Amino acid sequence: IAGVIFLFFCRAPLALLLKRRAIDGFYGPEAPRLWLNFVVFAIAGSSVFLYFIIADELWQLAVAAFAGIMLFLFHELLVWRRRERSVSAELAGVALLTLTAPLSVILSGCDSCWRLAVVLWLLNAMYFGASVFYVKMRLKTRAHRRKPASAEEKMTAARGSFFYMAVVSVMLGLLVLTGAMPVLAAAAFIPTFGYQIRCVAKGATAMTLKAEGVAQTVLSVLFALILIASFEV
Repeated sequence: IAGVIFLFFCRAPLALLLKRRAIDGFYGPEAPRLWLNFVVFAIAGSSVFLYFIIADELWQLAVAAFAGIMLFLFHELLVWRRRERSVSAELAGVALLTLTAPLSVILSGCDSCWRLAVVLWLLNAMYFGASVFYVKMRLKTRAHRRKPASAEEKMTAARGSFFYMAVVSVMLGLLVLTGAMPVLAAAAFIPTFGYQIRCVAKGATAMTLKAEGVAQTVLSVLFALILIASFEV
């Protein structure tokens, strides 16, 4: 947990430096402090994982670290190109944060659980990736309307979410058919997909952060409980 938190903290100062460089052509007067924050947190986080890799001989962590570094560099490249709000950047961020799923499997000491580690990573990344399209859909329709949105307007705003749900459904089907995960694991996506479809059907235009925060927290807990139960059965 400490290693993940340290590495997460090193992302913000580097992203700010890259954005300033891309916009203004220089890093700004706070550059020394930002570089120091980046370096300190990067070394602290890396040291934690190096300890496990060397002391406990968890060499599998090196593979997860390589995947994390590649995702981190890709995300920061998009930040430098001023595309940090793009779908690609946000999905890369989700994939990076959900690396905690395979890390947990590796740190459990299971030497032959590579498939489980990858599957859990995919499931968590696909689940939280849905929020990228959902939030963009709600932002497109957040302006207050004098009349309810038409069916065409609802579908236009939600087509990204529907496309993503279709892709995820196909992926879940393939994982079940290949025996990579139990059938019940696919059911973990039903609450959040149902919630998004309900929001489209209602044509909600205003996004209350408090209400959305509560709703997404409840949905995430349901996802975790169903996922845990599916692998326990």
